[in-house]
Parts: sequence; C-alpha cells; structure tokens
Amino acid sequence: MIRNSFLWPLFILDFILHFSRALTFTFFPIYLSHTLGFNPLLTGYALGGSLVTATLVGVYCGILIDRFTPLRSLLLAIVVSVLVYSVLPASRQFAQVFLLLVIIEVAFTTMHLSVKSLLTGLLPSGQRGAAYSISYTLINIAFCSAPILGITLSHFAIRAPMWLSGALSVVSLLILLAVYRRYRAHLRITRPQSGQKTGLRQTFKVLASDNRLQLFTLGGLFSALVYARFATYLSQYLGYVVSESEALRLITLIVSINAATVILLQYVIGKRITHKNMVFSVMIGSGLLVSGLLFYQVSELTIFWIIATVLFSLGEVIIVPSEFLFIDAIAREDMKGAYFGVQNISMLGGGANAILFGYLLDSHLARPAAIFYFLMVFAVLGCALYLIGIRQKRAVAVVDES
Repeated sequence: MIRNSFLWPLFILDFILHFSRALTFTFFPIYLSHTLGFNPLLTGYALGGSLVTATLVGVYCGILIDRFTPLRSLLLAIVVSVLVYSVLPASRQFAQVFLLLVIIEVAFTTMHLSVKSLLTGLLPSGQRGAAYSISYTLINIAFCSAPILGITLSHFAIRAPMWLSGALSVVSLLILLAVYRRYRAHLRITRPQSGQKTGLRQTFKVLASDNRLQLFTLGGLFSALVYARFATYLSQYLGYVVSESEALRLITLIVSINAATVILLQYVIGKRITHKNMVFSVMIGSGLLVSGLLFYQVSELTIFWIIATVLFSLGEVIIVPSEFLFIDAIAREDMKGAYFGVQNISMLGGGANAILFGYLLDSHLARPAAIFYFLMVFAVLGCALYLIGIRQKRAVAVVDES
C-alpha cells in the first residue's frame, strides 16, 4: 500500500485534469457540428487530427519534461490549458479551433507524462505499480462520470462544459502551487540532479538505439489495438449482427461492466504487480484478453457477453500497469519522461482499431466475427514483443557485464 500521504494531492490533481478533459470529450463532436456548423469531415479532422498530432508530439513533450523537470512541465501545461479554455469558447473558424485543440491535447499529453514521471521520482520501484493503478482507476472514474455532466451542462449553456473545464484547470493549478515546494524538495532527495543534462541529439540517439524501447512500444501498440476504446469496435460489430435496440442494450451493459471491473479491481490487482512479476503479469493479462475475445466471438446469450467482458476487463486491469512498469524498468533515471513519451505512441492503437475494423466490416472482406480473430492475434503479438524485449534486456546485461 502507498504510505506516502503527500501523493494524494497529486492523485487528486490528476483526477481533476482527466475530469476536465472528459467533460468536453463527448461534448465536442456535438458542439463542433451543431453550434459551429462543421461538417462530419471537418469535425473528424479537428478531433482526430488534434489527438494524433498530440500523440506524436508526445515524444518531444517527454524530452522537454526531462529537461525542464516534471513539476515545471506540469505547471506550464496547466497554465496553457487555462489559457486555451479561456479562448476556445469564442473561436469560430476551423483553423482557430483546430490549433487550439492541438494545443490543449499537447498540454494534456504533457500533463499525463509529467504525472507518470513524478510518480517514478517520488516512489520506490516496489510501489509504482500500485501508483499507476490508482492513476488508471481515477482516469476511468473521470471518463465514466464527466461526460454525463458535460452533456447535461450543455443543455443549459452550450459552452458551459468548456467554462467548467477551464475552472477545474485553475483548481488543479492551485493544488499544484500548494504542494510544489514539498514535491520539489522530495525529488531533490530521491532523484538528485547529476549536473549537465543529456543533450537533445544524444537523447534522440539513445531513444532510437534502444531496441527494448521500440519492442515494448510496438507491443503496447498491438495491445492497445485490443483494449483501448474497445467499446467503439464492439459497437461497430454489434451494429452489423443485431438490431439497433439490442446493440444499444449490449454496449451499455458492456461499458458498465468494464467500468465497474476497472474501478473496483484496478488498485487491488495493480498493487501486486511489480518489476519482479511484470513478465508473468503481461502474459496473464494477454491470456485474459484472448479469453474474453473468444467468448465475444461465440456470444449469443447475454450471460456470455457478461463473462467475456469480465475476462476482457481483467486483462486490461493487468496489462496497463504492467506496460508502464516495463518502460519504467528500462528507462534511464534522467530520461523517464522521454521513454514514457515514446511509449505514449502506442495509444494510437485506440484510434486505429475503429478505422481498421470499420474498413473490414464495410468492405465485407471477412465475416463480422472474424474481427475477434484479428484481435486475438494482436494480443498474442503484443505479449510476444514484450517477451522478446525482455530477452534482449538480459542479453544486453550479459554483454555489459563482460
């Protein structure tokens, strides 16, 4: 159990930031199309393009976090988000809206990576799995509750979700300022500065030459293709095989069970995942994802959908902190942010799965249930790449020792 009570302000701040983003996550498509009059293509460019851009820029954000320290980076990112939320409600043109969405997504990516880097600096390695699990639990709580509030507020004032997001960003800024000195003093003890920082060219050279990082990131990408935003491709699948009313009933049930499982069990299970058992954990997690997909593939009765979702959700609960620990285990102490920034690229899988399976379903290249076989292959590939990366790590260690 995490005994560092001073971490809770960071967890609360992390929750508020995710809640702030989730407030507008569901609301923006409606706002852009109905209020600003963007057609579906422009709406897709604005939302999807900003997210992809921020994910790719996340690599550089991670490098900047290492150079400017996680605390300063988090402070700057929150200030930027406050400024964007103050300007965004008045923006009307596509170019303005797109630019602001890119900035807010990049700021949010920086916040997310800064919190991860702070957790690694403030905690011993044995407690980081539990910390990552608490953070992931809070993310799920935020994204389960905030969209409902955002849509409700939009009925009273169409821009109210953005105003509230801006206000919450100010609250998070005040929390950070209150604990800034305490965290900085603790980091000076747990992660003392070694003098001259790694140069930008040298940082990119290290990232490009670390085969383990590349394998783990690619493994994370295949895993994310399976579990990230899985409700989207299940909705696409159900829309082809059952009636609209039945699809809505099942997807509501699936999302509810997934959220409940993650929220209730993420910390309980995640705190038991450490550097010592992370290899076994990622194998078990991948196995549970495959088991859930097998049940989805043959599901005809509601009970099978429930069993499948529980198994699948347990796999997600185990996979997420395990993947963070893999990166934490190989990252240099002065390059935690950069390594987490590279790993963040794997989250593109959450958008790619909907595009890939939308194409497969629309093109009729395979029967609808075949998508689950593709997903099983991706889950196995993700696990295999992690195992290959671990073997490379041991090989490097042997070479270094010799």
